[in-house]
Amino acid sequence: VARLSAAFCGFVVLTNISLQLNSVGFYQVMKVLTTPVIALIEYVLYGKVLKLNIMGSLTLICIGVAGASLTDIKLNGPGTFVAIAGVLVTSFYQIWVGTEQRDLEANALQLLYYQAPVSALMLVPAVFVLDDVSNLYVFDYSVDWTRAFVLLSCVIALFVNLSTFLVIGATSPISYNVLGHFKLSLVVVGGFLLFGYTVDRTNILFMVIVLCGVVWYTHLKLRAQALAKAAETELRERAALLTPSPDEPSVPASPA
Repeated sequence: VARLSAAFCGFVVLTNISLQLNSVGFYQVMKVLTTPVIALIEYVLYGKVLKLNIMGSLTLICIGVAGASLTDIKLNGPGTFVAIAGVLVTSFYQIWVGTEQRDLEANALQLLYYQAPVSALMLVPAVFVLDDVSNLYVFDYSVDWTRAFVLLSCVIALFVNLSTFLVIGATSPISYNVLGHFKLSLVVVGGFLLFGYTVDRTNILFMVIVLCGVVWYTHLKLRAQALAKAAETELRERAALLTPSPDEPSVPASPA
């Protein structure tokens, strides 16, 4: 699990640096590129080809998310380089989450059990390089609920990582990205409905495009699963018909 742990470290470090160097809009647009990059990597390295209708639904989703994020795009050299590196590393990490579960014949919790400690050790040097560790010693931990919130953030991080392994293991990295884009659309819509954010007609339009793409993609995947299940059932029924019953007397061979 060394490469998976290293990819996780790169994913965490690069995405956080990207968010520091870039605007939120550019950060979100670069995250959208994870979906086509995963499709390209799986085609080149694993020979997986997406059907045209699947590609169409993914294109619709990516256009919607990118369009909703085009509010504060600001480019800079270092930020763009880090963002591109983050997309590549994130893509490989999500692909390997699925392939490692299959290759090692491990479930999501088992793989996370081995990956998490290794990743934690790998991240220790990055903490001293990228963060001001001295702030940890001067911070007042006696403030109300501080320790509880720290513990809660750890628990939430555990379930976030576990959900990543579960979703990718049960579906695919592409489906995991579609779920992430759907979550983003829910966050935006929830901001309008629950917190009274200013309603932007452009954002609403692009969120509708995202939801249409998600519904289309989900329909295609469910239909493919249903067809595969029906084909498997038909093969089993044919095999059962060709297999002689134990109570059926065998036909003696005719004499030569």
